[in-house]
Amino acid sequence: MTLRDVVVHDCPARGIFSAWDSNGSLTIESSEVYHCGSGATDHQVYVAIDETVFPDGVFRMQHSYVHDATGGNNVMSRSPAPSSTTTASKAPTTTRSS
Repeated sequence: MTLRDVVVHDCPARGIFSAWDSNGSLTIESSEVYHCGSGATDHQVYVAIDETVFPDGVFRMQHSYVHDATGGNNVMSRSPAPSSTTTASKAPTTTRSS
C-alpha cells in the first residue's frame, strides 16, 4: 500500500496504524503527520509487517514530515528494513606479508 500526499493530524490515538496480521509493504511518501498519539504507546505512525505472509514486505517513508507528537514516538516501526539499507558496507581489508 502507498500513502502519498496525505496530511494526518489531530488524531486522539495513532495517526497511521498498520498492525502485523496479514499486512504487507507500506510506503508513506510526501506526507505530513502531526498532533497525533497519546501516552507512551500510541504513536503518530505505527507500522508492522507480517513477515510470515509477506517475507519481502518492507516499510518505507520518504519525503515526509512527522512532527509535534502529542504522545508516543513520531514513528514506531516493527518492520524489516529494505535490504539495501541493512547491508553494512565494510572497508577493504588489507594484509601485509613479511
